[in-house]
Amino acid sequence: MKLEGCFYHMLKEVQHPHAVISGEDNSRRFTTVVLSNPPTVILNLIQELSFRIQLLPDNDIFKAHFPGYPITPGAIQVRVATELLQKSLRSMQPAKSPANTPTLRLSSVSNLKFIAPIYPDDEVTYSFTNIKASDGTATTTLEISAHDGIRSKMFLEYAII
Repeated sequence: MKLEGCFYHMLKEVQHPHAVISGEDNSRRFTTVVLSNPPTVILNLIQELSFRIQLLPDNDIFKAHFPGYPITPGAIQVRVATELLQKSLRSMQPAKSPANTPTLRLSSVSNLKFIAPIYPDDEVTYSFTNIKASDGTATTTLEISAHDGIRSKMFLEYAII
């Protein structure tokens, strides 16, 4: 699966421990689930996702934010997170029913911490943990890191529509 956004390209595919046959992988056990489950069930089974992406330094956003010292805006960090989660959820739906994939609409961002800038040439890892879903809502903790440490942390809440 290759995911492309207007601000990044995928370097490492997402790991879905439940999308393969039951067994063990790196000493972690996993079990196959039926992918036609409702999105809240799928999100609760995922629990953790990790994506490695390369930002696209030629994007116009870096010319405006900020001239002479381009860094990735917080709004773009959140947008990329939403795209990654949405595409991941879509990839877990049966091939015959992509139209039934729900949409994640951002409801709130809290506990937001910008620890260090994310520069246009950075390769970063988006790590989603504590993914939970119920009653039309999904939440997750996001940590964005690069080779030299954590760049951003946040708690995201989505409406599942």
